[in-house]
Amino acid sequence: MARKTRSLWGPAPSRFYRLLERVEQSVPGRTPRVAILGCSDGKFVLPAARRDCDVIAVDIDDVALHGGTTKTADGEPIEMAGLAWRLKTEGLEHKVEIILGDLAEVSLPQCDLIFISGALQYSHNLRHSMAGMMSRIQATVSPGGYLYIEYMLPVTEAHKALDNYPLASEWPGFFDNSEWSVLSNHVADPAAENRDGAKVLGTHRFLHWGHLMARRVPA
Repeated sequence: MARKTRSLWGPAPSRFYRLLERVEQSVPGRTPRVAILGCSDGKFVLPAARRDCDVIAVDIDDVALHGGTTKTADGEPIEMAGLAWRLKTEGLEHKVEIILGDLAEVSLPQCDLIFISGALQYSHNLRHSMAGMMSRIQATVSPGGYLYIEYMLPVTEAHKALDNYPLASEWPGFFDNSEWSVLSNHVADPAAENRDGAKVLGTHRFLHWGHLMARRVPA
């Protein structure tokens, strides 16, 4: 049996496994296609691949995808094994397509689930409008499929001035009610982020997360 590897971002939470179960049940008799946008070294990719989902993993960071040395936001070197190494080590390369690219610009096939954890709000995406990114991503979700977004809420005055830090109450407004059902939108308790992966992006600080799940109306 191939050994399990570990993400710098820690293990996926139980809610992600419940989400995968929901998606699997929505497509009985076939393999779900799942896209993880802003996948980093595969915190959410490996759990989906281990469950036999066909996964598309997108990130703009080549080191996160293929390994190497990078620096933390504090300038300290840190080694990343990378997603490709993790997949090879676990014998899962055949289940995952790795794409180096901008999540707002890549062309994707229709997916049963698109999952995004924080990536919409990374500084690189300030050049895209949130409405534009959401519209493009939503178009890639299959009828009856799911879009799950873990979003960061503004915790500083600088965040509040940015287009890509909507308030929790504003997120449902990105969904057309004739095409989408927002199934849940809740805010977690604020917490400090101390995992190794967070140090790379400079997010090892006080964060406030929200979680939104929506389903596209079936055809």
